[in-house]
Amino acid sequence: MKKNGKIEILRFLFCLSILCYHISSDYPERAFMLTRNLNFFYEGRIGVEFFFLTTGYLTASKIFRTKDDGVNVFVSTARFIWGKIRVVLPFHIILYSLGVAYRVILRGQPLQETLGYSWPNIFFLQMTGIPGKNIVNVEWYIASMLMVLLIVYPLCRVFTKTMVYVISPVVGVAGLAYVIYCCGNLWEVKMMLRYTYAGNIRALADICLGIWIFGVFYQIREIQFSEFARFLATLCEIGGYGFVFYYMVSGRFAPSDCGIFAVLICLLTGLTFSDIPLGGKLFQNKFFYFLGSCSLPVYLSQNLIRAISKQYVAEFLTDVNLVAGTVLTTVLFGMLLQCISEAAHDMRIRHRIRRKYKNMHLERAELEALELNDLLLGRESYWDLKA
Repeated sequence: MKKNGKIEILRFLFCLSILCYHISSDYPERAFMLTRNLNFFYEGRIGVEFFFLTTGYLTASKIFRTKDDGVNVFVSTARFIWGKIRVVLPFHIILYSLGVAYRVILRGQPLQETLGYSWPNIFFLQMTGIPGKNIVNVEWYIASMLMVLLIVYPLCRVFTKTMVYVISPVVGVAGLAYVIYCCGNLWEVKMMLRYTYAGNIRALADICLGIWIFGVFYQIREIQFSEFARFLATLCEIGGYGFVFYYMVSGRFAPSDCGIFAVLICLLTGLTFSDIPLGGKLFQNKFFYFLGSCSLPVYLSQNLIRAISKQYVAEFLTDVNLVAGTVLTTVLFGMLLQCISEAAHDMRIRHRIRRKYKNMHLERAELEALELNDLLLGRESYWDLKA
């Protein structure tokens, strides 16, 4: 699937909103403010909804593209889930290892105890109800996403239209309403609601809404919209996202209003993916693609950077320097991890390419052309998994 530059930059911005929310929650006594009337992303956690919704949308898109490929549903599901894990795994291993080292070396915790209580985190099982503590706390999102996709993906493969157009919108709206009714908001990730955590129901609801909004815009994909209609769609897109970011910093909304904004983000996500609004070509470049790709390692890196910042430098810095330093360090560290990941991926592809063409008597120029073509195809497959 062709990458959407607008979605990529939104990934990066929503990732930053989540990071800023967590920084604010780390220092409640300092009460960070953007201006006199605007807080520092106290509701930035609504950005998680965007990532769940995007996952649902892209999952439905993949199913519609591959539903007639003849692959057994169990095999297809296993490949799909493994593809998701394979993208996260390098960052997970690095940051889990660094998190353990931080606790053992800098905080003096016993290694055996640290590994013992955090083993569910190693296997993305922290949202199953197995007791333990997390090294990378923000990975609850990955764990819930994988659990939901393990259920939703095969159902969508078998009952595609029923799931997309009937079940998904009902489950999505009902799930959000149930979590808000029980918790008063969407943020109580580890609150147990009868048989599972609220975070899992939240993930299920958002992913189902993402699947449904794909179906909505899939039905209108052939409509030729006038320039005026596209201009109106652009205004709705800009105004909608502006309203969402205002919600993050305003502090003027009730806790239960988060459900309304989750649905609004759902509609905006479908609109952005559809390319109906104007200006899409402005974002179709490698810079925005790179920022979007960095959203995952930046998101996962924040626990370690925030912990070190709070323990060693927070008391010596002003509010502005503390926030700016933590955000910048997290972003740069995440970008470094992304660059390493891409370089390692390209090395693996080049190694396979050389083995593939080893026994073929080709001119150097022909071999380099074939290698470049296979390398680009490998990168496209990698990005497809990453989506």
